[in-house]
Amino acid sequence: LVFDVTATGDTVGASPMAVKLGSGVAVKIKDKSVICDAALVDELLALAKEKGIAAQCEILTFGGTDTSAVQMTGLGCRAGALSLPCRYIHTGVEMLDMGDVKAAVQLGVAYLGGDLA
Repeated sequence: LVFDVTATGDTVGASPMAVKLGSGVAVKIKDKSVICDAALVDELLALAKEKGIAAQCEILTFGGTDTSAVQMTGLGCRAGALSLPCRYIHTGVEMLDMGDVKAAVQLGVAYLGGDLA
């Protein structure tokens, strides 16, 4: 499971996509470099729903992430990612929503079997 950032489609001039800042952690389905394990995506989305963690689906039509490196190891591991919706990626003014960050931490910990109490 990889943690990364993803673009949002909720600003003027942005590429159309469903991910929005403030709508929760983005569970990656695919980007230009990877197609995530479908069962893992389903598990993450079901866990988010069960735990009441804000989550949204991510299909990134451009760019890629380190998730593809996991998938291409050839060792049979399942590839998946939790992404933080981010405006203005790779600039000095990147913008995150702290609620999305909290949701990413909660879902990651819950998936690993932990409890934030």
